[in-house]
Amino acid sequence: MKRNHALLALIGGVLCLPPALADPATPTQPSAPDKDTLTAELRHKAYPKWDFVLPQETWTTVSDRIPLPGSDSSAYSVAKRGPMKLEVDSTGNGRFDSKVKGIGGSLTLRGRDEDGEPFQYAVRFKSSSSSWRWSAGGAMRGKLGGHTILIIDQNNNGLYNDYGQDAMIVGKGDAASFLSRVINLKGELYDFEISPNGAQVTATPFEGQTGTLNMTEDYSANGNLVAAIVRSGSNSFNVADYREGLAVPVGTYTLESGFATRGKTETVRIRNGKMGPIEVKAGAEKNVDWGSPVRIEFDYEKDGEYVTVQPNVVFYGAANEEYHTFTPNAKSPKIIVRDKRTGKEVISGRFGGC
Repeated sequence: MKRNHALLALIGGVLCLPPALADPATPTQPSAPDKDTLTAELRHKAYPKWDFVLPQETWTTVSDRIPLPGSDSSAYSVAKRGPMKLEVDSTGNGRFDSKVKGIGGSLTLRGRDEDGEPFQYAVRFKSSSSSWRWSAGGAMRGKLGGHTILIIDQNNNGLYNDYGQDAMIVGKGDAASFLSRVINLKGELYDFEISPNGAQVTATPFEGQTGTLNMTEDYSANGNLVAAIVRSGSNSFNVADYREGLAVPVGTYTLESGFATRGKTETVRIRNGKMGPIEVKAGAEKNVDWGSPVRIEFDYEKDGEYVTVQPNVVFYGAANEEYHTFTPNAKSPKIIVRDKRTGKEVISGRFGGC
């Protein structure tokens, strides 16, 4: 005789219990952040003394307002009072309460964001003979994994999550790369996310292939390389001052900008010029030989006994990178015209600043 187990039923080989005897369901718990995930809150800080070196600094012509989408004010009104004076509604309440005089200055626009929290945005102004222009004068700043991080609204649209357009500094120094989707924190790579208002950042361990890019060891110049900004897609790094190279995601990089100094007053900016792509392969180190010697290219025309040299002098380094905007304003090289047969100097001269 078969026993009748009223409380048990064998269905398809699976032993099932009636709901009354089953274990109570375990409440669903929110998943905890991965232990390797880094988070931070950033706060706005104004920098009246602006020493940052940006990869693509943007200056926007002043109209009758400065629109900032993160604020409860749709725009901050600006009024030009002659060529050397501006009045600004710095609180967005419709009244002019701040002034900028002379050739430039800075101030902080204030209000509240969409959540009612205090909103700040520092602005730099500078004037020319015909117009005023403005640029971001502050940054969102905080600590991520114990390292200082700054995010700068480089394109002046009031948002801080424009990858490849805004700027960022990770760690020490004043030279910024473009805002990057992958960052290097003390040799470790992380995927990086930031909220549009710049207040929240998250970094999770990068899981892609990596290589090493070294643009310091074989850089030859009579000066100090402060910035060497490279970019591959939405990833960007300042690879200056890394003698052992810097770990970066595998990819094809281009030199976007650079900055070098000598002493306390001499500076020069660097751009790609005719420099080719830089390939970083998995598990390998890519060294770039660049800097000196520097060659000069210019156009000239010969008309009988006369030689006309055009003032379009261009300076190229060993890897065809271009050097420009020398300060103090540099003289061009001395241009010498020689007799082809005898080698005797016929005439020489220089341009002005270059």
